[in-house]
Amino acid sequence: MNFSNLRGERKKRVRQIKADLEAGSVAASLEVSESPGSVQVARGQTAVLPCTFSTSAALINLNVIWMVIPLSNANQPEQVILYQGGQMFDGAPRFHGRVGFTGTMPATNVSIFINNTQLSDTGTYQCLVNNLPDRGGRNIGVTGLTVLVPPSAPHCQIQGPQDIGSDVILLCSSEEGTPRPTYLWEKLDSSLQLPPTATQEERIEREKELSEDTLSVEEKANTHLLLGMCLDTYARYLLFSKQPSQAQRMYEEALQISEEILGGRHPQTIVLLSDLATTLDAQGRSDEACVHAQRASDLARQVEHPELHVLLSNLAAALTHRERYAQAEEIYKEALK
Repeated sequence: MNFSNLRGERKKRVRQIKADLEAGSVAASLEVSESPGSVQVARGQTAVLPCTFSTSAALINLNVIWMVIPLSNANQPEQVILYQGGQMFDGAPRFHGRVGFTGTMPATNVSIFINNTQLSDTGTYQCLVNNLPDRGGRNIGVTGLTVLVPPSAPHCQIQGPQDIGSDVILLCSSEEGTPRPTYLWEKLDSSLQLPPTATQEERIEREKELSEDTLSVEEKANTHLLLGMCLDTYARYLLFSKQPSQAQRMYEEALQISEEILGGRHPQTIVLLSDLATTLDAQGRSDEACVHAQRASDLARQVEHPELHVLLSNLAAALTHRERYAQAEEIYKEALK
């Protein structure tokens, strides 16, 4: 074997490879991987923009440039960060202190992070990779970044004369919001309506909260009396439905309204006091029931109440439940007169 000829062939082959590299005739082997397309983060959070590549060469001459085309100014691309010659360099001033590579460089994973994302960070980001002697191929990765911002409180206004028959324009806008906020207009009644599933208690509370600014003193009093009557009726229903504790609360509110507007000696107030006693008696609270029933009976005698016999019967029933039979018998006899 002629070793001198073999060495000569090897040298010739090395020179040919070098020439091919310089002429760019060797097939490229650097390839940037496909990006996920887009990344979305809420304002203030950290965004990670992925970019990886494959190469057959060592990473000695690795050069990575991240650029952004801002959505707010597509005609003015900005440099985000640069890796070159084993060193990292900052890009545009607004990225200083917020941007870095996710891993130790050099590496084939050249993804970056952006801390404390701002609305102005929204845009199209490009990752440009070069690693000599690899050439050509796809050396650019593209990723979109959208920084989501919740809409600020809308500012609404009316344009046009607010007269019957006139045309008006209703405008509504928010200073912030990404994606762009959409607005739903809905016509409401002049008064807030309760949902169909509202309970009777909620409806009563709603009636009590209604504004009475436009009512006269007499109208206000009549409105309260009407509410008291509703409470009384509802309390009777609750008592009939064997819900005495709820009925008690309704009677107490109705009694308070009647005392405030009609006075403590009014026939309606006296009846409500006796009804409250009956409700307490139904809960086994006979002592309290007797106190209220006795007071109602005393007032009824004083004003010659037309339903005195009913009120006396309620008192007698409470006394019976306390096993005060003799006293109950006397009251029953009085009621029968």
